[in-house]
Amino acid sequence: MTLFEKIRNLTQDNVWQKLFGNFLSLSVYQALNFVTELIILVHLTNTLGANNYGLISFAISFMLFFQIITEYGFEHSGTRAISKYRNDQKKLQKIYSSINYVKIILSSVCFVILLIIISAFEIFRQNSIIYFLLFGLILQSILFPMWFFRGIEKMKYITIINFIGKSVLIALIFLFIKSETDYVLYPLFVLIIAIFIGLISQIFIFKKYEMKFEKVSLKDIKFQFSIGFFMFLVYFSTNIINNLNPFILGLLVDYRDVGIFTTGYKIIQIFVLIISLITTTVFPHIVKLISERNKQMEASIFKFIKKVLIIIILIGTASFVFLFIFADFITSVLFIAEYRETVNVIRILSIAPLLIGIGHTLTLQILVPLEFDARVAIIYGISAIVDLILCFIFIPIFGYLALCFIILIIRIIPILLSFLWIRRNKAKLNLSSL
Repeated sequence: MTLFEKIRNLTQDNVWQKLFGNFLSLSVYQALNFVTELIILVHLTNTLGANNYGLISFAISFMLFFQIITEYGFEHSGTRAISKYRNDQKKLQKIYSSINYVKIILSSVCFVILLIIISAFEIFRQNSIIYFLLFGLILQSILFPMWFFRGIEKMKYITIINFIGKSVLIALIFLFIKSETDYVLYPLFVLIIAIFIGLISQIFIFKKYEMKFEKVSLKDIKFQFSIGFFMFLVYFSTNIINNLNPFILGLLVDYRDVGIFTTGYKIIQIFVLIISLITTTVFPHIVKLISERNKQMEASIFKFIKKVLIIIILIGTASFVFLFIFADFITSVLFIAEYRETVNVIRILSIAPLLIGIGHTLTLQILVPLEFDARVAIIYGISAIVDLILCFIFIPIFGYLALCFIILIIRIIPILLSFLWIRRNKAKLNLSSL
């Protein structure tokens, strides 16, 4: 069979047509994220200066911890549940309502904790307005149920809603943020857009899928707490790696170093978005395949996962080469002279998208669909502990450069641990074909 015939057969296959449609929707979604994040990054860094931008990044890094608590791992456990019961309206309604009640409970606890921290520590109290406004990130986590859209594999709706929100955000930023003194406006706009996007998505879900808040039992709420617990530990651990690091950098060094690091790390994260495009697209499909599997299907399931991994390696390698070679060009074109050191961050972390893609494939595309959430939690928990130890030892000495190398070390750990565990437990996982 020729390559053209293989491609033609794939395009005529209903499963691949659906995956391609979701992939295309998420491609547009990630492209929008790529462009808008870059536009926002360049404008804010060059307008606010390294110190004020560092302060905003420090605050966002802190608030993202509360966001992770509120999301409670539902990006995967919720998606998995919706994907399994997508054809059972009554079950979907119960899942949707109980997860939202859990989110409301957790967000209320987070707000109380925020009040206590702001009251107790001067470093937070002197910029309290920023932290209160950035609580909009937590509101968006409640109101915009990405896990629901992913579960029903309707990615185009995420794209449309995200496009509307990002467009309004960019317009507000360019219209009103003109100087360093306008730094408080950015978290204000984040709050406005969070409420705006959330209300649109809730109205749409209510009208399109007849989902609404209904009374659920305490047992249902406890059940969602229990099934999401290990994925919460995974997300909490990865949040330490992704978002606590700039926070620690700000505590141990200064806001300028935070500004330099986060500027370079934002560029890296844009390329990570490209990798996550693939994993986000295939995750619900892998869950569906595994939930319906039999002995004959197992080989094809893991053959499919292997193909996904190869694609991720190719894209990750291309990203590494591009970022390493053009780091100096990217820095000089996008940022003012104050951010010259950002080139070091980009070059050191240029291989990070590749490492993240491999690690997520082994954990989030194999172990999580097979419901080995506890094992994934242990893997990322170990990574987070090592991260914290290394940060407090080396950041006071070497600053943001130490943090760059620590991130690479931490991204290698999940790859090694998950690969070794999978190889040792083939029989338990039914991975005879892997």
